[in-house]
Amino acid sequence: MGDHTNQKISRLNFLKTSGIIATGLSFIPGAISANFRDTLPGSQIAAGNISDYTIVIPTNASEIEKQSAAQLKEHLSKLASKPIPIIEEGSAKVSNGIYIGKTLQAGSKNTDFASLPEAGFRIIVSGNNILILGGVKKGLLFGAYDLLESLGFRKYSPEAVSVPKVKTFSTDKISKEFEPKIKYRTTSYS
Repeated sequence: MGDHTNQKISRLNFLKTSGIIATGLSFIPGAISANFRDTLPGSQIAAGNISDYTIVIPTNASEIEKQSAAQLKEHLSKLASKPIPIIEEGSAKVSNGIYIGKTLQAGSKNTDFASLPEAGFRIIVSGNNILILGGVKKGLLFGAYDLLESLGFRKYSPEAVSVPKVKTFSTDKISKEFEPKIKYRTTSYS
């Protein structure tokens, strides 16, 4: 048998070594599940195929509908190989559309626009189309921001925007309805 010597390790070195190993091991499940999730079949949008989408606004779009479309265009164009176009509904045939506000497409889904809360929104995935509906105030803009966030965008300040690095986005979890719990928000510090 070989000569085994007992090496003593200090408590501090043991804690450092085991802490580093435990920390490294804690990242493995997240990395594996993220890679696995991106390979699952289902409704997905490839980042390169974002270019195939068109943002569609109503013929007589309100300012909030135009602002929501502009925000989507600005951010989604960072993923696309070419800028995402914004068109008025009915001006061209659209096979992959992101419909903003009171469009005929949204109306065909028996949408009661009056029932939407002022700052609430509804996002509906219908085939290759995504519909964003919102209340009369900023609900539509909040819906556009929520869609971007569900695709992986993060905005930490007016200047700092984190663009997702993933190659596909699942549309399975995009559909949602949201109504804020707090109806009145203000920052009156005076």
